[in-house]
Amino acid sequence: MNMSFDIQDLERNGVPIEHAEPGSWINVYPRGLRELLLYIKERYNNPAIYITENGVLEKDMNLPVSEAIVDPHRTEYLTLHLHELTEALRLEANVKGYFTWSLLDNFEWNSGYTSRLGLHYIDFKDKTLKKNSEGELIVPDRTRTKKNSALWFKRFLNIKRKAGMTFGPKIE
Repeated sequence: MNMSFDIQDLERNGVPIEHAEPGSWINVYPRGLRELLLYIKERYNNPAIYITENGVLEKDMNLPVSEAIVDPHRTEYLTLHLHELTEALRLEANVKGYFTWSLLDNFEWNSGYTSRLGLHYIDFKDKTLKKNSEGELIVPDRTRTKKNSALWFKRFLNIKRKAGMTFGPKIE
């Protein structure tokens, strides 16, 4: 099978090919994941591929936790990208692993704690350092709360799939 793939620029005629998330430099283009995987398959003789960071950024808007965990954009992002990954697998791209970015909100080098990428909300508001029994400074406990996307991702991973399907655990 001879296939040709064009990897497009982020813009076409000066217009972004897809939208950028608010506060982010990342343009969201799910189909690009499939196109890239199939390009690598054809160009480099289908090597094993591990997708180690795939996620979407949101700016910390100082919302109450009850609002911050409602993240339908992340669920949509994961749904669309996992669909494109499934299509690439169906077309025999050799993807061996997929990891969403990130399990937890974390420190990002260029934006500190102001960007949230995790499936779990971390409360960074308490900045008080404490001392342990030996007098050493320790980081305060950080409350972790599952976002709605974490609950969706857990359900997705637990879906029982029939033998022959390309993605997820197989039913024996």
